[in-house]
Amino acid sequence: MKTTLAKWISIVSFSFLFCANVANAQADYGSQPQKAKEAWARSEDEYKAKNYKGAKNDFNWLLINAPKISKNLYIRSATTYEKLLEANKDEAMKTVLQDSIIIILDMRIKNYGEEAKILDVDKGRLAYPFYIKNPEKHEMLFDLYQKIVELKGNDVASYNLQYFFRIACEMKRTNKKGLDDLKTIEMHEKLGKICDVNIAKNTAEKANWEKVKKDLDANLEVTIGEMDCDLVKKQFGEKLKTNPKDTLLARKVQGLMQRASKKNKECFKDKMLGDIYMMFAKDYPSFNNCKSIAYWYANGDNDDEYMKWMGEAFKFGGTSVDKADLIIAQARKKAKAGSYGEARTLAYQAAQTDKGVAGKAYKLVGDLYMASGSTCVGANKTPCDRKAIYVAAYNMYMKAGDAGSAQRAAQYFPTKEEKFTHSCGGTTVNTGGWVGETVTIPGL
Repeated sequence: MKTTLAKWISIVSFSFLFCANVANAQADYGSQPQKAKEAWARSEDEYKAKNYKGAKNDFNWLLINAPKISKNLYIRSATTYEKLLEANKDEAMKTVLQDSIIIILDMRIKNYGEEAKILDVDKGRLAYPFYIKNPEKHEMLFDLYQKIVELKGNDVASYNLQYFFRIACEMKRTNKKGLDDLKTIEMHEKLGKICDVNIAKNTAEKANWEKVKKDLDANLEVTIGEMDCDLVKKQFGEKLKTNPKDTLLARKVQGLMQRASKKNKECFKDKMLGDIYMMFAKDYPSFNNCKSIAYWYANGDNDDEYMKWMGEAFKFGGTSVDKADLIIAQARKKAKAGSYGEARTLAYQAAQTDKGVAGKAYKLVGDLYMASGSTCVGANKTPCDRKAIYVAAYNMYMKAGDAGSAQRAAQYFPTKEEKFTHSCGGTTVNTGGWVGETVTIPGL
């Protein structure tokens, strides 16, 4: 019982003192100056000797009886309690020590000011790790970090920004503080701008700020889940119209809309996203920026613009896959125009450019063959002549590794009766027409 009581004496005493009117302090050494001087001298010796247990008792007495003896009282007593906390394994006592540290920091602010500094450097650094596992403290944490960000602005410590958004996301998940999807996105945008400002300073802290920004993005994704395209447009549409050249805002919206496209593919076709891609392609031309607007056009079946912007992209480099994809786009354009022979030539060229897209290329050729059933009829004497084109298509689909399409082509093969009647099972037949391939009709 005595041990338990002793554990709580310091925190109860601190709480009493913190709530008291500091103006009542009579002098730097309080109402017992001689005793205060002796306690201060002892505590200094014990602190310098790193005897934190020994220093603790005098610090406690001074905090209660001479709270204005020196600002160092708060610096050293807080450090003392942190050291004791590090060495302590008793969970109940850890809680007492944590609460005591926070009270000491609050007392320092009340007696010596420097609120923004103490909250940012000390209280913010400690409060989240101390209390995040205690749901009863979560709203207090939110209020604390909101205040820190308001006080410090762009000069806030990176960890405080990280802690603020983490606890904000927790508030959103538990339906507290009125945070919905839109307000959470707005907060993410605001905090992200602070990250961008500090990353741009290119100081030794740059790597930390980049990690914090990634943490903000990760927490937003987990908290919001699948992004809603209309929500993004509602939040950022007018801002983009007002500031179309704001690259930081544009990149943020681009990322959000790309995420929303996972839920709704139509979002990728949205003009707002296309405008962003175009702005970067024109104002900051690079391979990736030109490729992005090219792919946006391709997704809208605008092959002319796709090829134009991929051509621009290749001025800055590009992989064999990128080049093969462009060739396939050209092949599709030829196919739409009815130039099937040229389309096939381009598809084969794409397959040779990069093996990774060969399946896509051969699939396109198979589609061309399937669309040629009425023109490629061979000698046109038997069903085997007229249906050889589908065997050619089947072979091409198999080469592409597309068993499903191959199976559909097989449905148009000569029937057993046709092969028996015309004795063409197992024979070679030319498809005729522009395809001009010789294939073997499957046997009976």
